Amino acid sequence: MLEGSILRRLDEAHREGKQPLNLGVYYKNTLVALCHALEDFILESDSAPIVITAFQRGKWYLEEADRYSDLAAKSQQIAIMATSDAGFDSHPTSKKHNVDLVELDPEDPVAEEWHLMIISPTYTAMVLCQELSDEDYGGNKPKEDLERKFYGFWTFEPALVRETVELAIGHIKGYKPELSQLLMEKVTQMNKEAGIRQRDDLDAVVAQVVKYLQNSQKDLHHPEKAGSFSGFKDLNENIVSNEMQAFMRMAQLLDATDVSNPMAASEVAAMAEAMSQLLDLPAWQAKRLYLSGLLHRVGLPEVTKDRNKQSQIQQEAWIKAVLRPKPQYCE
Repeated sequence: MLEGSILRRLDEAHREGKQPLNLGVYYKNTLVALCHALEDFILESDSAPIVITAFQRGKWYLEEADRYSDLAAKSQQIAIMATSDAGFDSHPTSKKHNVDLVELDPEDPVAEEWHLMIISPTYTAMVLCQELSDEDYGGNKPKEDLERKFYGFWTFEPALVRETVELAIGHIKGYKPELSQLLMEKVTQMNKEAGIRQRDDLDAVVAQVVKYLQNSQKDLHHPEKAGSFSGFKDLNENIVSNEMQAFMRMAQLLDATDVSNPMAASEVAAMAEAMSQLLDLPAWQAKRLYLSGLLHRVGLPEVTKDRNKQSQIQQEAWIKAVLRPKPQYCE
């Protein structure tokens, strides 16, 4: 991780006393699907969020400028960090009253990061990554753009998102002090609203993430792409892994926010694990039984809005898949 980067500063803060970050490696196509899912959900949600993002280079922002014009119409405030190498400050989106561009110094480590932070009264979400260095690639930088790799994590956890947002606002202060103060005031007010409003968008945003990941996987399996490059298998597995992570994180948040029955999923998972040991099940079956215990509450009617019935069906189908017979090729 780059010295002085937001990701490294957050990681260092969690090495002493705080819960360590669950860092991993993500391919570009996975991150695009994750970010587009979280961004597009802003258009569907009833609440207006605060969005802070970093695009590595200005040219990447230009590819998303029209999308961010639509997002601005549904957001309280958007702050975009990127270098000015592509002249994105001339795009119409940058002229909107609630969109601010922070032109990073090319030597700023944040210029090498890919971030998306969303704080809403009804949910929080974040993608926090930076591309692997030439040294990390071992001199074998991928030729295919889809095979570019990033190190970091993504989460819906409110406290972690807010902590990172404060780091980002502090970084912005070095460039635009007035914007930094405005963002902090809005975030403070947002936090107060979040404390009294139900986090009723959580299930819907998770369903959106899974849907976009599945669509990305379908696109990857298009005849023109499938098997067309060496890293195809790794890209496919990376997407599937993140689909599982989406459900796991929703289950964890349901446990953490359920006042009447806290840690219910964790307790069921622990009992399932004990049962698998008593039954002397094979390791792969024991693992699936444990996962089904963790995920058993995801998609239940009491935590799923009527408008998300289709998402509920998709989630329940996925959970059933956890316990399906082991594929022949895994024997």
